[in-house]
Amino acid sequence: MADVSAAVATSYDLPNYVGELFFQKSERPLSFLRLIGGLSAGVRTVKHWEFAMGVNYQLAAQAQPAILEGQDPVLLEEDTAQVTNITQIFQQGVGLTYSRESSTDQIGGLAVIPGGSTGEMLHPGTFDWQVARAIERIQMQMNVSFLKGAFQKPVDNTTARKTRGVRTAITTNAINLAAAALSKTNFEGSLQTMMDNRMFNRGDEIYLLGDSTAVAKAIALYEGSTGLRQPESRTVAGVQLYTLVTRWATVNVVWEPDCTAAELLFVQPSKIRPVAQPIVAGGENKGLLFREELAHTGAARKQQVYGEWGIDYTDEIFAGVITNYT
Repeated sequence: MADVSAAVATSYDLPNYVGELFFQKSERPLSFLRLIGGLSAGVRTVKHWEFAMGVNYQLAAQAQPAILEGQDPVLLEEDTAQVTNITQIFQQGVGLTYSRESSTDQIGGLAVIPGGSTGEMLHPGTFDWQVARAIERIQMQMNVSFLKGAFQKPVDNTTARKTRGVRTAITTNAINLAAAALSKTNFEGSLQTMMDNRMFNRGDEIYLLGDSTAVAKAIALYEGSTGLRQPESRTVAGVQLYTLVTRWATVNVVWEPDCTAAELLFVQPSKIRPVAQPIVAGGENKGLLFREELAHTGAARKQQVYGEWGIDYTDEIFAGVITNYT
């Protein structure tokens, strides 16, 4: 199977092929990235790699007061805290020799009888084709990073910046089932706990993301149940989902293979958006994710795709996860 090579491509590395183009086994559905708008809809732009998502305050539980006439009020200060995240660099390079760009009639793979091909000749040696694959790789990296990226805020340029993913941020609504078998009772009990923690209001529509095993388990809880609406399939933002109607919320179940195994991740896409820092260099506004030529050396051309992106999930309280179930 073909794989990515860290080098300037030659005519020996990238032969042309004849036939229909198929995605390789590494293709991912990018369900999470699609649900939050991808690289266009609702993108928030910032002017620094560290950005604010909101300000937290937490009112304590209150009781009925008993206040006498004319007495002075009790002075209270409500503490607040700034919630921030950072953008990280996404960068892919493409390099082709002059020979590779010129070898348009070179055919690799099986010998083809003239006039007997079943499709047009593919030219993976063109810059347009290679750059398109670079953008696909970046989208896959973004999906993983925004979903479960490990936060890393450096103090200097010896360490790379890493954005904090939604799953990584969750603390309030992280529910551990202590190796119990997943059941409708503890599934709905976990949703009730999340609702009580103000993740959502009763009757809201939320999304459950998981790998194929996790998704199958969640759907199976409601299949064949009497007195409950059966799971229904539909498509949102190009993503297929199954809708479960529970006591506390309408839950849209989505297959996302980039989720951690044996976890059920609950999110609200309306509270999540990608963040990008516009790149301005040499007085030129290059954009959010751009392609440009690199310095020319020898008989080869080089280009890069570059952008600085992160994720704004508003606050960790608006997501939840169920872990450690069987």
